[in-house]
Amino acid sequence: MSLPKNIFPRPCFVFTTHCFVFETNKKHAMVKSELMKNHLKLVDLKSNLKSTLFGLDSVIDQVVDSIASWYFFPECQTRPLVINFWGMTGVGKSDLVRQLVDSLDLQNHFFQFDMGELGHDSTGNIRSILSESFLIQGSQPRVILLDEFQLCRSINEMKCE
Repeated sequence: MSLPKNIFPRPCFVFTTHCFVFETNKKHAMVKSELMKNHLKLVDLKSNLKSTLFGLDSVIDQVVDSIASWYFFPECQTRPLVINFWGMTGVGKSDLVRQLVDSLDLQNHFFQFDMGELGHDSTGNIRSILSESFLIQGSQPRVILLDEFQLCRSINEMKCE
C-alpha cells in the first residue's frame, strides 16, 4: 500500500536530533542549562544591538535568528552560514558584525578583511591567513567579515579583469 503523494504539506521540514544523546538526567540538565544561558545571551544581544544601531531593528532580528542554530549547536553545522549585508555606506553593516562578535565573546575567532586594501591578489592572502588559523585553532567556528567587497577585483592569469 502506498502513501498518498500529498501527505506532507509543502514545504516539508524534517528535524533530526542525531547530535545529542542524553545518557543521564544530570547531563541533560547541564545541556539544558547551557542552552538556556545561550538563549538569554541572544535575547540580550538583540536588545543591546537595537539600542546602539538605529533603524536596523528588523535586520538585527533576522541576523540573530539566523545565527541561533550556529551559536547553539556549532558542532552540528556541516556548512558555513553566510549572511550578506548590502546597503549604503555608514548605515552600520560592519558595526553590526563587530558588535555581535564582541557581545558573543568571539574575538579570538573573528577575521576581518578589508577587500579594498588587500589588492588584486587578495584570495591568496585570505587563504593563507585562514589556513594558518585552522592549523592553530582547529575546526572551531569562525566569523569572517569581508568588508568593502565591492572593491574586490578578480584578475585572471593574464592580469585582465
